[in-house]
Amino acid sequence: MTSIPKNFKASMQISFKNTSVSTHSPIAKCICSALKPDIDLSSYSREKIKISSDSSNVFIEIWADNIPSLRANINSYLRLINTSYKCITN
Repeated sequence: MTSIPKNFKASMQISFKNTSVSTHSPIAKCICSALKPDIDLSSYSREKIKISSDSSNVFIEIWADNIPSLRANINSYLRLINTSYKCITN
């Protein structure tokens, strides 16, 4: 099996510092754990995705071999984060 070069990279930091939600766990950690299964499934795809969090930020790094794939993954994960946030806060 040959390795596909990952020539393009995007790094994102989404902050949840000013949220007024009273939950037992910080929102960023909840969102990170909600996205982990999706990231584990993406290990079979051509892109590489890494996600982590601290108490108030979600960090995502995406590597792809072309710009359209990178853009599609960025949009997908931003939508997933937005949906997760809405589920937690409502």
